[in-house]
Amino acid sequence: MLRGWHAADLTEAAFAVEITDSACSPKIDAGDIVIVEPMRSVEPGGFVAAYVDGIKTGVIRKYRPKHAIDKDVFQLVSTNEDFPTIDVSRDNPGRILGRAVKVIKNL
Repeated sequence: MLRGWHAADLTEAAFAVEITDSACSPKIDAGDIVIVEPMRSVEPGGFVAAYVDGIKTGVIRKYRPKHAIDKDVFQLVSTNEDFPTIDVSRDNPGRILGRAVKVIKNL
């Protein structure tokens, strides 16, 4: 049992992602599983799953809005300084897939 968290808290749209890099270390490491809930609102500083068209891949990063009104302009910030921040805008489109709600650590 996971204390304070239950699968019943998720919608049918929730999904799991296995992390393959160390971009969010030490909080989230390669091999960890992140549960993503598309129906929950994202918050500045919170972890999100996003797809970035320019690099044609999905990422888990911290969400940083860059514009008060235009929700299509934001940054995806790594917690590992060895990975760059990704700027999402009209020139480098991307979209938020959902909010990360649980990390299951790989033992």
